[in-house]
Amino acid sequence: MPISELRTKTRTRDIVGYSLGEGTTSLTFNGISAYFMLYYTQALGLPYAEASLAFAVSSLWDALVDPLIGHLSDNTHSRWGRRIPYILVGGLLMALCF
Repeated sequence: MPISELRTKTRTRDIVGYSLGEGTTSLTFNGISAYFMLYYTQALGLPYAEASLAFAVSSLWDALVDPLIGHLSDNTHSRWGRRIPYILVGGLLMALCF
């Protein structure tokens, strides 16, 4: 069977649904990042290079850890499913931190 026959058209409703969710996340994190860069450089007086290095290190860490956490959650077998324990613990830890 040719590859062109295996492709299916993604529904517009699905594209809009995914983009709304990701758009919200992107706006939130980009807004926080822009604020922190301003805060680090103007309020704390950190040089731009050091502030940029801090963001670069955090992005690199995220790029390395995300696949590992994905693998861990994909291979988790609990009575609540694969992701629920992580969502529950993560939510509680975030509530404690805030």
